Amino acid sequence: MNNEPNKPSPEQREPQLGDAYVLDVIQDPPSPDAAHLIEEVYARHGNAFAVYLSLEDVDQYSESVEEDFRDAYVASYDSQDALVDDTIDSWGWHRDLDRLLRDEPLLRSIVTLDRDAIWDFTQEHYDIVNLVDEYHVFEQWP
Repeated sequence: MNNEPNKPSPEQREPQLGDAYVLDVIQDPPSPDAAHLIEEVYARHGNAFAVYLSLEDVDQYSESVEEDFRDAYVASYDSQDALVDDTIDSWGWHRDLDRLLRDEPLLRSIVTLDRDAIWDFTQEHYDIVNLVDEYHVFEQWP
């Protein structure tokens, strides 16, 4: 069963921010197959993949570039606030804070989640690229 939505052909779709970068990458590929693979993967994953290609230490022409992208890609967000909210949720910090405040009610007016510190945390633990109101998040590899 094909669960993929019908995707428009390149001629039918709206231009994306990553188009120019991907065109630059495939301008001088090591082989026509490498260029074709990049075009196909970009058609499937859009701007997040174009951003991935721009990350340091990414082998743009690897035969496993799509698998490598999937391993590294965490998510994309339309705002910094959405990224911070998801970080709070995924780490369970609201739950932990609620538990603490239930056990220690006097802390309610003192203890809060510091959104600026959480933003700093995400930047320390992930590669985050802001591409005109799109925040693309990738695992940091040692």
